Amino acid sequence: MIKAYHRVSSDEAYEAILSIGSILPAAYRIDPDQAVEMCEKELGDIGFQTTEARRGVARLLDERVREVIELQERESVRSARAPATMLFCADLLAGDFMNVFLSPGGFTSASLARGWPLSGFGFDAEELVRRGAEYRPQDLLFSFRHAVAKTMRTGLGEQESYKAVKQELERQRHGTLYEDAALEALKVFDDPAHDPTSHKKYDWPSNAEVVWTGPLPLDLAVEVWGSGELLETRVA
Repeated sequence: MIKAYHRVSSDEAYEAILSIGSILPAAYRIDPDQAVEMCEKELGDIGFQTTEARRGVARLLDERVREVIELQERESVRSARAPATMLFCADLLAGDFMNVFLSPGGFTSASLARGWPLSGFGFDAEELVRRGAEYRPQDLLFSFRHAVAKTMRTGLGEQESYKAVKQELERQRHGTLYEDAALEALKVFDDPAHDPTSHKKYDWPSNAEVVWTGPLPLDLAVEVWGSGELLETRVA
């Protein structure tokens, strides 16, 4: 079995996931006002941007935040959000707020470097792919950030930059794999001699990601880790 792990950023988030019974995407957990504030700060730090291009990106931000608000109202989760883990402006603009991210490979001590507890949940990566998850050979955050910065520096008008940033963000997904292609790519993690995580106890295990859209039920988990200990092993 090739496993993929979702690590949590705090004990609070860990307990919330156990209580809810699923790992919720950021869209269920973030405060829309705080997301806007965070995003405006990140966008403001991009140098050499033009006013009109900034407005086009801001238009996409408004659109994404409305999607988050509509989902939270529809799912009745606005008053009972679980603690958020990590979400960046580029993720929000790219629409990645509806996804749960997992790292294929072994459960390592890497999260200690971020001040996170050694807690999380392991899943059968191949089973998730068979159920519709996608496989990204690398984390797209930096590619998303580059796409946003590139658009804001173009000098395009508001409408043109709005279209351009959506197209640039979508273009970054071209290497994403699904179904049989994803299963084939995951095989690298099945061989200890070639598994990029097998000798990386203290580094972040892999830049690759298994991406699940929507809440990820804990019923599908095959391992539960708490404070660095394997607490439970399940049969998928």
